[in-house]
Amino acid sequence: METYDLSILGLLLICLLPIILVNIVEPCKGTAGVIGGPVSDARDENFLFRLDRTHVNSVEAIPSFVAPAILAMMALMVGGGPGLLAFLVWAFLVVRAVYCVVYLRGGAPAKGGNLHVLGSLTASALIVAVAVAALLRLDALNNEVENRTKAKKTGRDTALAAE
Repeated sequence: METYDLSILGLLLICLLPIILVNIVEPCKGTAGVIGGPVSDARDENFLFRLDRTHVNSVEAIPSFVAPAILAMMALMVGGGPGLLAFLVWAFLVVRAVYCVVYLRGGAPAKGGNLHVLGSLTASALIVAVAVAALLRLDALNNEVENRTKAKKTGRDTALAAE
């Protein structure tokens, strides 16, 4: 029996990432005398700025992926089943973790969009999988309704013929 255990574990880790980051960034900001809000020295050379942006970007990226994943599990309708969802969840987690490391290191790679694109593609694949599965499920429900309607009509016709 396939379950969503791997997907749930991956989603929990994705949600844990910003919590871990905020517990790193806030003490660093406090030590640097930055009270709340963004770091004003917004230069790539400033590690505190990159650390703060890594946290904020992680918070921004999560909803577009986690919400469809949860919807998919709730509806049990991902076309490829739990395996596809687990693959997409863990791919997204790896992309986000790599992004955090690259962004914290700074420099040209952090300014490129390849990791953003990979994360967006992963989220888009999940959204498409959920949409396709929902459409297929809707089509199956429509067919079931049509079959029941035909069965009821055939049953009435048979009853009338018997009289």
